[in-house]
Amino acid sequence: MGPHRTALGLVAALCFVTSGTARQQSPRQPAPPAVPWVESDFPFFSSVLDAGHAGGGLPAANLTPRALVLNLGDGLWAAFDTDLLRVAAMWRGNGITPKALAPGSYHAPDKKTPGGQAPAPAPDGLVWIANGIYPGWQTGDRVSLADPRSPAPSPEEVGRGPIPEAMGRFNALRIQSDRATLEYAVGGVSVSETVEATEHDGRPAIARRFRIAPSKTTLVLTVGASNDGVAVALDAVSGAAVTIETSPQPPGGSASPAISMVKVAPHATPRLLVARRPLLALGPPRGALAVTRPWRAPAASRPAAAPSVLSRQVGTPPHTR
Repeated sequence: MGPHRTALGLVAALCFVTSGTARQQSPRQPAPPAVPWVESDFPFFSSVLDAGHAGGGLPAANLTPRALVLNLGDGLWAAFDTDLLRVAAMWRGNGITPKALAPGSYHAPDKKTPGGQAPAPAPDGLVWIANGIYPGWQTGDRVSLADPRSPAPSPEEVGRGPIPEAMGRFNALRIQSDRATLEYAVGGVSVSETVEATEHDGRPAIARRFRIAPSKTTLVLTVGASNDGVAVALDAVSGAAVTIETSPQPPGGSASPAISMVKVAPHATPRLLVARRPLLALGPPRGALAVTRPWRAPAASRPAAAPSVLSRQVGTPPHTR
């Protein structure tokens, strides 16, 4: 009996020591992700985006349920709303904040996602240009800065789905060499657009280049409202077919920046609108910023002729994950 009691006592003591040691250990922390949620050199990805908190008098209502976020390189980004055919925002920084359900759980798998629709991913940097919730392209001489879609069930929601097809429709996104090309129609007129990082007079800039099919009516591009220190310029274009204007009465009141617009007059032949002399968003002077490198397709995968179509579902952006 004596040896058995000694053995039992020793086992109990060992269990107590082991249990006490376990209690003194710090809680196990989740391992950091092996790679970023979005690869830093990928040309685009799809995400919801809330650019309504940029400040500087930029539109406070600027939620995009389905945005194509374009990585232009040099820390420059643009978000294209495939429903309203608008550039919701252009900015310089580090992409978007990881506030959505999927990236949030990827970075912090031990944290429960809070209820509600906020916070949502937002531009992570200084927003240069932004548009409110209205079509980015319109036809005719009069421009409306209102959402033409049916209202959502609750007032805090934006209109759902794309604008009527007669007004415009997103068709595809193509990868051509080192950049993404957007293809859509405005009032039945085909438009092809590329957005790219560039430089102008020593300042970082974002250039938008368009190829527009023949049109019997005036087309209007709403470029957007600009933040302080940011300029919008349409490089010299011969002829009077293309003009840049500003809205006389910004929707946010007199304190809001004016909205730049580009009007394209009716034309019988395809118009290479600012294809060689682009529409420029000129940012503030360069400052210290950890930027992503420009995306470049591997030489072996670059198309020799026709680009590959990544999305052909009308009004639906591609998803990278």
